[in-house]
Amino acid sequence: MKKIILGLLLVFIGIRFCFADRPSLFFAAACGNVGLETNFSLDENKEGLWFLSASFGDFFVQHEKTGLGFSYIPIVFIEGGKRRGSPGKYYSDTSLLNTEIFWSPFKIKDGMTVGPFANLNYFMDKEEIAYKIGLKFSLFSESKEPDHFNFVLNWLTGEMGYSRIDNTNNFFANIKIDILELVYFLALMQ
Repeated sequence: MKKIILGLLLVFIGIRFCFADRPSLFFAAACGNVGLETNFSLDENKEGLWFLSASFGDFFVQHEKTGLGFSYIPIVFIEGGKRRGSPGKYYSDTSLLNTEIFWSPFKIKDGMTVGPFANLNYFMDKEEIAYKIGLKFSLFSESKEPDHFNFVLNWLTGEMGYSRIDNTNNFFANIKIDILELVYFLALMQ
């Protein structure tokens, strides 16, 4: 597992240096996000799950002209359980292999995009690969400095689509906010 993570990090760094002089590629990072997700099972006799999630770090590269991009998130924690207060399964896991391919063809205005995505996670405790395919809406602000690594603040992200997690086919919907935004609001409440 460590070799896979190191390999992905080296590929990302390699891409950064190989294409550093091409202005059409946008390299950026974000702190991570916290979110709430609900899954409605598409399988008979299986209940949906709900999750609270937290991810730390988000490194991505995006081709600005086409809107195609690749993202790697170093660590994701999830906590959750069955919906409707059913007794039984409680779900808690950590993922160190989190990749996403996305396309942002619809830029509504600067800082607001809509487009499809595909996400792949490997959860260590269950030794399970989970994936999502769907539509993503993002409201964000970004620093676009030439010849620098950029920083993105994801104010609000919403996703919906198909997911396969815990050996169950699901329809899912989630909403996420940036960790810095959460810290700021918690500080205001003090």
